[in-house]
Amino acid sequence: MSNFRNLVESLKKPVFFIDSDGKIEYINQSFHQFTGYNLSECNHQSLVETLKITSPKNFFSLADRISKGHEKNFENFKIYKKDGSESQIDLFLYTEKYEGETIGYSGYFQIIPQKLEQQTDTDAQEISQLSEIEEKYKTLYNLTFEGIIIHDHGIIIDVNPSFIRQSGYTREELIGKNVIELSVLPEYHDRVMASMQNEVSGPYEVLSRKKDGTIVHNEVESRRINLGNRTVRVTAIRDVSARKEAEKQLKESEERYKLLSNITFEGIFLHNNGIIVDANQSLADMVGYDLDELIGKNIILLVVLPEYHQRVATALKNEETTPYEVLARRKDGSLFFAEVEARMVHYNGEWLRVTAARDITWRKEAEKKLRENEEELDTFFTRSGDGFFMMKLDNPVAWDDTADKENTLDQVLSEMRLIKINNAMVKQYRAKYDEIKTFTLADFFKWNDKYGRNFTRELLDNGTIIFEMAEPRFDGSVMWTEGNYVVLYDESGKVRGCCGVRREITDRKKAEDAIKKHNEELKKANQELDNFVYRVSHDLKAPISSTKGLINIAKLETQQSRIRTCLGLIENSMDKLDSFILDILDYSRNSRIQIEPMRIDFDELIHDVLSHTQYLRQEKNITIEREVSGEVDLYSDRRRLIFIFNNLISNAIRFSDEKKPDSILKIIVKITDKQAILVFSDNGIGIHPEHLDRIFEMFYRATESRVGSGLGLYIVKEAIDKLAGSIEVKSEIDQGTTFKIVVPNLISNEVE
Repeated sequence: MSNFRNLVESLKKPVFFIDSDGKIEYINQSFHQFTGYNLSECNHQSLVETLKITSPKNFFSLADRISKGHEKNFENFKIYKKDGSESQIDLFLYTEKYEGETIGYSGYFQIIPQKLEQQTDTDAQEISQLSEIEEKYKTLYNLTFEGIIIHDHGIIIDVNPSFIRQSGYTREELIGKNVIELSVLPEYHDRVMASMQNEVSGPYEVLSRKKDGTIVHNEVESRRINLGNRTVRVTAIRDVSARKEAEKQLKESEERYKLLSNITFEGIFLHNNGIIVDANQSLADMVGYDLDELIGKNIILLVVLPEYHQRVATALKNEETTPYEVLARRKDGSLFFAEVEARMVHYNGEWLRVTAARDITWRKEAEKKLRENEEELDTFFTRSGDGFFMMKLDNPVAWDDTADKENTLDQVLSEMRLIKINNAMVKQYRAKYDEIKTFTLADFFKWNDKYGRNFTRELLDNGTIIFEMAEPRFDGSVMWTEGNYVVLYDESGKVRGCCGVRREITDRKKAEDAIKKHNEELKKANQELDNFVYRVSHDLKAPISSTKGLINIAKLETQQSRIRTCLGLIENSMDKLDSFILDILDYSRNSRIQIEPMRIDFDELIHDVLSHTQYLRQEKNITIEREVSGEVDLYSDRRRLIFIFNNLISNAIRFSDEKKPDSILKIIVKITDKQAILVFSDNGIGIHPEHLDRIFEMFYRATESRVGSGLGLYIVKEAIDKLAGSIEVKSEIDQGTTFKIVVPNLISNEVE
């Protein structure tokens, strides 16, 4: 019921509220004064019957149209007051709804004056004056560019053409409507209502919504006026959206200037005849002063050498805009050449000079060096150990939000071609110049199109790329390179090519891999050392404890046979301890000693090993069969081979199958110019499958039924690894075990 409340609270017109059946629920004081009826007389009475409205059908038709959203919300009616006099009125009607349902209608009367000839002279004079006033404001309405509204507490009485254009509504859509609810955004309603409490409200801004939904900035100014016998409000509305946008752009421009000023490498400062008003950090860094030390100081006297003062004065006097050079002194006394460029700007109401200063000392030196050493630079390009190149696009392309990036990427890859490449880069690829001189960017990445596409996209996105990558050479080998590629742009910002420097780092990567491998070996060694110390202390302590116990028992014995038994057991413990210590020594030697290649006579080597196991072989009754073949000499580390043979032969004897009538170990040696293949095959007790993957672990025992330290096969594997060889094992329970070992022929290392 917002319309009804606004009318009741603000209008001096006859106002009423009726329910959906047309019965009166409320009337205001003006209604009572005009009709003579008070609320108690007409409460819950039909409005049509009370006022004897002459056209009830038209009234209910009006109500029906209004409830259906019809734009015209008034009709002309004849009514009769309580005293029986009649009046012609325009009756305005508004639908009131609650939760989407019509609950009634609010409205008011507007009296239609009688014809001029029926009025008194006083009335005629008043009407004439009103007509004159109306003509004046109509003329004003039509001439002004501002939107003008005459309203009674927001209810529009009249509008000028400018406001109609501003709002996008027709006159019929505006008259009688509440301009605040129709147009002003809700968050500004309180501001508007507060201003209407004042006789005159100065300019203030609101956001308004036009009929098409467009949001605009409006500047509003209003005052109360008397129009005939009524007090109304005239409001001027100016669309200041363009001004607000200009202010926004100005603010953004200033922010961009500040940002640019602070990030640029140039020294930027505003000054008035040399007196600094503002400056950026780059200027402070350039001259060695803090910003606080610069503001308000005369930069000419502070940093420019006296012999250049006249040149600066001339530039200021003539308001020069072309760059010129001066020699300047930093705070620490060091000198530098500066290139100065300036122009006049209007800033905070006064004309100042904005100046950009560039430290061109390096450029001056570079120009000198360039003149003196142009030939040397070209020599450096052609003879440098690093690879240099330059590529060009015949048709530059845009790489921004407007570009079709997938198609543009295809174009860059296929059309960007080499125009210059140095010898070092050609050698990196192990190519000939003629093989590479016409390469496109895609050609450089034909080994991996997807990688090349991603690489090029990142290069174009960032304008530069720093990388490490592995790529193939022309001969099929792989090289590691590191480099930096940079995009080249034309004057319009389009991509016209790229250039770059690259260095081969294959050796460094190998070294890094070697360090990584060494670190892994150290980690493994530390883990093994921890395990080794624990197991060694345990395995050394066991026979010692056993021996001490047997000695104590022997001391208590008086019979020689029992004492001899104890001594035999002590001897066995000492043999185990001695064997374990020998295994530890073998482990230590294998870890410490360097590879010493020498020619290997396998017949002699096998004979020496077998001579040390003769007693054990006789005890176990095992037969050794051997076969050595090959027409070339094999070079390897003899000490490690002896350990390998000794351990595998000893294991074959130790783990022979006593249930079988014949225990056999076959040793086959095949020598080629590149390697030796060693096969040890026995018919012993075999190794259970669940142990095969762990037999080369330190201190691992596949069975507790036979003696052993658990170090033998571990050291065998370590010795083979030292020789850069390999070992395989196959075994079946009760059938036997076969070890196949391959060791490289180190004669090639000798030759190199």
